[in-house]
Amino acid sequence: MPYFPDNRVDRVAGDFRVWNWARHPERADPVSRGYLERYFSLFVRSDGSPERRIAILSEANGNPFPEEAAFRERDMGRFASALMVCHLFRFPLDPNAGWMACSSDNFAAFHQPFNPAGQNPGVAFEFGSYVKVRVMGAWDHLRFATPQHVPAPMGCSCNEDMLDRLVGLSGIADEPTERLFRSFDWLRTGFANFDLEYRSRVIAVATAFEILLDFPDFGKAAHFANRVNQLLPPNRLPTTTRAWGPRGAQTTENDVGWWCRDFYDLRSRIVHGERVPAADFSSAN
Repeated sequence: MPYFPDNRVDRVAGDFRVWNWARHPERADPVSRGYLERYFSLFVRSDGSPERRIAILSEANGNPFPEEAAFRERDMGRFASALMVCHLFRFPLDPNAGWMACSSDNFAAFHQPFNPAGQNPGVAFEFGSYVKVRVMGAWDHLRFATPQHVPAPMGCSCNEDMLDRLVGLSGIADEPTERLFRSFDWLRTGFANFDLEYRSRVIAVATAFEILLDFPDFGKAAHFANRVNQLLPPNRLPTTTRAWGPRGAQTTENDVGWWCRDFYDLRSRIVHGERVPAADFSSAN
């Protein structure tokens, strides 16, 4: 994870550990360490200084760099997603509570097989859609500059209790768990810091909710409101009644229920190409 928001991280959660490479290179054997130090030196900040936010995801016990056949790709991917949401969900809601900066781009995880004893290492990657471009080169001629859209984090912290709980689910293969982690894939898009059109963020987050809460084919807004309220602790939130839907039926919801209905209605208007006033996006925050 080349842009992890905490360059001091050294945290065990479940079977996994996330740790900063620059602070703990001794965890690799001498041959692997030499190889990785050379490889990670390709990652530089915009001013040419080394990128020292490189974090390693590994199993908590044993070899931090397992053989390809022993690599638990799905579980590691879920661990990376859990790290992402447990940082993003700690953003302060009170505008006077301080300012934090990190995005889902700080949690990009890459799986790269390597052979530390190999000669003349190189890198090859492709990009493009209709026109495919393949870039191939030796390390001596490559540098990976930190994208400008990946911020230098300020005050970014992790919800530790949530992380432990999510990592405890990483090895489970049932449908609810699959829905949970698949919803994080869409949440990643919603919190991305690259130049993504803001309507697309609404659709991405709405899709995450659809996956997580198993929306039906019809009555989606009502289902959304009901399921979120079912998941809340018992409360006495005030309710209001107003006209809702194409027929203007009188509907009663609390503030949470109305937010769900309004947010899904915003998503639907975007998808169907309706004109959406800018104020509607502000009220959806």
